[in-house]
Amino acid sequence: MKKIGIAYLLWFLGFFGWLGFHRFYLWKIGTGILWLFTFGCFGIGALVDLFTLGRQVRRYNAKKQMQGIDKPKTSARRKRKSNQQKNLNSGLFDILKIRTQEQRRKKSKLFEFSDTQGVYVMNDAELIDFVSSKSKAIGAINHLGVFADDVKITKEFGTRITADSVFVIRKEYNREQAGDKHSYKDDGIKNIFDDSFTPPEVVEQETEEKFYRIASTVKTYECATTMKCTSCGGQGYHRCSRCDGTGKEKQEGTYSNGASKIQFVQCGRCFGSGRITCSNCDGTRIETCTRCEGTGRYQKYKAYSDQYIPYTDVLNLTDKDYLIPVIAKAKGDTIFNDMLMEWKNQHTLCLDKRSIITDIHNKYIADVVSLLEKYTPPQDKRVARVKLQIELIPITIIDYTFESHPYQLSIVGDNNYIYFDKVPSKHHSYKQNIFQRAGNIFNSEKRKIGFAYIASFIFHSDDGQIGKEELQLLNIIVGAIKMSKEKQDALMNQLIKPLSIDKIKPYISCLRSDKRVIIFAWHCVIADGQIEKSEEQAFEQLVQYFKVQEKMLNELKNKATKFAKLTKEEMLNEYLK
Repeated sequence: MKKIGIAYLLWFLGFFGWLGFHRFYLWKIGTGILWLFTFGCFGIGALVDLFTLGRQVRRYNAKKQMQGIDKPKTSARRKRKSNQQKNLNSGLFDILKIRTQEQRRKKSKLFEFSDTQGVYVMNDAELIDFVSSKSKAIGAINHLGVFADDVKITKEFGTRITADSVFVIRKEYNREQAGDKHSYKDDGIKNIFDDSFTPPEVVEQETEEKFYRIASTVKTYECATTMKCTSCGGQGYHRCSRCDGTGKEKQEGTYSNGASKIQFVQCGRCFGSGRITCSNCDGTRIETCTRCEGTGRYQKYKAYSDQYIPYTDVLNLTDKDYLIPVIAKAKGDTIFNDMLMEWKNQHTLCLDKRSIITDIHNKYIADVVSLLEKYTPPQDKRVARVKLQIELIPITIIDYTFESHPYQLSIVGDNNYIYFDKVPSKHHSYKQNIFQRAGNIFNSEKRKIGFAYIASFIFHSDDGQIGKEELQLLNIIVGAIKMSKEKQDALMNQLIKPLSIDKIKPYISCLRSDKRVIIFAWHCVIADGQIEKSEEQAFEQLVQYFKVQEKMLNELKNKATKFAKLTKEEMLNEYLK
């Protein structure tokens, strides 16, 4: 996370932004190089950064906080391998074919605020306050909940179902075995899955494969106890490999004069016979029958392998497909966590708790149970045991508008994931442009004095007297002006006297380009909860002086009602900053 203070320090150390150090700090490498070689885009870009650097840091941090759920791209070969593995290890929801499609929007953003508890049970006003308190963290305008219009709040539940299943995999084989005295499974098994399932109590990983014979398929055959030697082919011997069956081997030497001498002598391995006795039959030409192992009998039969495989599968369900990835991360309340069904064999249940979860009024749970009852198992796979954990995930959906543009924001789970595609992140429409705001820095104290005179002008228009709360507001505005105590007292003495529009014009002329003046003026009109005709007339004089268009007037008045919901400190910060 980047710090605003460090960004401004780098702006200052880089010759007031000319060298672009602050942009390199925010990983804006391209514009950082541009700033470096053009001296802050000829000074204009460096000046703009002075007023926007805080927002740039917040946007950078918000982008880093965003938790993406997109999956990395994989090669076609890796995808095929993954699909093959998935087919071998498919879980309960895979075979029931109730997988959900995650349709996450491309530009959506996700933030977690687990520090607040019980958001789902909050009333509408508390929800608005919660959203306002998190506005800055999610990159929205300050006090988003306050300035939102046409707010509609919908509460519902998503569901997360976790299935810990144990599957039994059985395959049939044709086999034979020597002898006729063996133990087999009981007769009468027409299907290998009619035999009882006996999974361990805890199956944490794939078990070893075991084999069982089926007694009803056993057939016994007789055969000779001996057979022709398979090593020598019944000859009782092998050709000598040293002399190649000739009985002689080459011997090399030299004569006395140094010439080479070659002669053939008797083979030292076969002693001239050219044959080696077979080690398998010891020259008898026969060996024990490998089929019956010398018993004179062997059996053919059908057998099956037995193997148990655990699989944990999670299903996230909601009518809002785009919230499925969020539900996968969110926390909820567990309403069921127990063994649901256990099979003795493919047709017989030894445990069944479906009636308990069907009493839970949740359409997704009912659908899962219904599909489980109807599912047709594959040829070599059955469900032996199913344990379900069912969690309800609270979802609060807030639809609202801001300056006539529609928006939607969702709060998911007990850990309060805030999810949205977009929020009002720019300034209000009444905000001044960058150059006007830059000019405000040099006359900020004059602007505060101008706001104080407008408040005094509106307050005196009622009956010529200023009320207690109105006087308190004036004191707060004057207290925010950086001047000596004597000057503040002198200013208050002027403000508590009735003033005409002509007398305050010299003080408010510096506010001609700021539409917040009209919002503030109407705020003063409605401050006491009553709108007097004389106050409306005073307000009209200000409207004419500042030349505000009629079509914009209602929008600015609506803004004033929103400002009235803020604390005095928050309100003045919005007006005077």
